[in-house]
Amino acid sequence: MAEQSGRSILADVKGKRLAVEELAEQAVALAADLLTAAQAQQTETEKRQAAKIGGMMGDPMGKVMTMALSDQAFRSHDPSRINDQIRHLIEGYGVPSYFADWEQVALELGTRIG
Repeated sequence: MAEQSGRSILADVKGKRLAVEELAEQAVALAADLLTAAQAQQTETEKRQAAKIGGMMGDPMGKVMTMALSDQAFRSHDPSRINDQIRHLIEGYGVPSYFADWEQVALELGTRIG
């Protein structure tokens, strides 16, 4: 069990003076166990969100576009201003490729229809 393994790692290092290399190895092992335990508890929604973020990490321009979108477009409460800013960002960066097909179409249509 990942949780028990993590606990045993902690018990093994508790109170010991370890060399930096050994400490690093134990830290990596503990992090791996924690990640495994966290992934085992992920809901389907969380898995989809993680996949979306993973896609963004593989789409550098999409990542920049998303950051610019949240930084610039959504500051205003004026729908017309928001639409203009989104249109401007799409012209500059394009629609993020990590978006699902329907999201790409919705973003394009939304800026055209207004």
